[in-house]
Amino acid sequence: MGYILVFDLGTTSVKAVLFDEELKRIDLQSVEYTLIAGQASRVEYPAEGYWNALCRAAECIFERRRDAAEKIAGISVTTQGETLIPVDERGEALRRAIVWLDGRAETQAAAIRTKIKREDFFRITGVPECTGLCPLSKLIWLKENEKAIYQKTRWFLLLGDYILFKLTGIICTEKTLLSTTGYFRIDEDRVWDELLEDLGLARDRIPPVKESGEVIGAISPEAARQLGLNDRALVTSGAMDQICGAVGAGNFVAGTLTEVTGTALCVGATIPKQAIDGRGSIPVYRHIFTDRYLVLPVSMTAGMALKWFRDTFCPSETEEAARTGQDVYDLLGALAASSPPLARGLLHIPYLSGSIQPDNNPAARGAFTGIGLEHTRADFIRAIFEGVAYMLRENIELLRREFSITGSNLRSLGGGSRSPLWNQIKADITGLSIETMGEPECTAAGAAALCAVSIRMFNTVEDAVRAVNRPLALYTPHVERKIEYDKGYADYNKIYAAINR
Repeated sequence: MGYILVFDLGTTSVKAVLFDEELKRIDLQSVEYTLIAGQASRVEYPAEGYWNALCRAAECIFERRRDAAEKIAGISVTTQGETLIPVDERGEALRRAIVWLDGRAETQAAAIRTKIKREDFFRITGVPECTGLCPLSKLIWLKENEKAIYQKTRWFLLLGDYILFKLTGIICTEKTLLSTTGYFRIDEDRVWDELLEDLGLARDRIPPVKESGEVIGAISPEAARQLGLNDRALVTSGAMDQICGAVGAGNFVAGTLTEVTGTALCVGATIPKQAIDGRGSIPVYRHIFTDRYLVLPVSMTAGMALKWFRDTFCPSETEEAARTGQDVYDLLGALAASSPPLARGLLHIPYLSGSIQPDNNPAARGAFTGIGLEHTRADFIRAIFEGVAYMLRENIELLRREFSITGSNLRSLGGGSRSPLWNQIKADITGLSIETMGEPECTAAGAAALCAVSIRMFNTVEDAVRAVNRPLALYTPHVERKIEYDKGYADYNKIYAAINR
């Protein structure tokens, strides 16, 4: 049937990931980009820059595998949610993309909150609260502050929509990507037309809506030329990156739990489609199946806490890694392993950039407590591992309270899953078995599985996921260690409450 090429566009990089006919990953190339941060919480990036980075990543793939360009049968796209790009009639971007991290529209969000009760907004959209990060708020901001651009805009695209247009020349959007905009009703699986009209926003500027894993069309001759591949490949919609990550790990059956320890911590659970209790606080996403949701608490700082410590306090390990070709995080993990459980009384609160879940507190801050002259960098790194695991336990308990989530197994994804020590710590602290996956690029794997079904390489998503990814290793909790960590977790909660009142 041919190969599948996936483009995974994250916040600061794009990955081109190549899969063969059996959905085995055979190549990966990543190209980074630097966001433009300004005053008043503004974060932007040139829309064409995303496409240029994507083309460079594809070029690197085909330079190494010259025969692959002719074998591409399907192309799929998965991206960050909420990044907004206004385009004109020709699909040309009218301004830089407003990145999902951009919080400029808080004044507009506050006005929306006066019109719609928080409980109703959550019940209808699955978004716990309309904030300045929400694309709905940013549409109003554009209308009020960049009137000429708003008037010229033919389509308000999300990043995934823009890339699909660049690949095919077809304007469309996709339901999981829409589900965090604030103008998509997940309860009725449609754009919230009435709200857009009530807010004075043009409904006809929202693109036609497609399903996840739907064939959009053949790659355009121009895109094929720029990417250096054949013009017979079919382009398919993927899903938002968090949804694709869950799919790639098999998280589309009720009772399955996944956690991603990357820059942030995301914990995902699939639930049957149901009425949402508007008093809750966990984001609810439209899943790839119409009868299911993915609930996804997010904590802003997880792996970022370890990166901050590495950059600030570990120059010798960074230099050694560069000199020897080792992964610096392997060196940090080896240091952490030399520290005993509970890090000799050192405790870390990892909320270094505010909290969303389980406690919505943007002003929350982190801490190291219990520091003594006996403590070393190894203890601090161990304390970071444990602090993030405590945060994981908090969010699992939140899922149990709000959605009665059950299960004794947790699939671990992201960079943190590559650390055996961290996986064991998570198992001991949560009391759950931690399972890692054979294909660590779960987001790309999920997009590849959706694409493979849409171009009829596989009959079902379940079959495709079994081919692209399987469990690799299992970490079971130690009963005695769990008792120790229960005491540490109690201290963690007390200290968080004391410093973040």
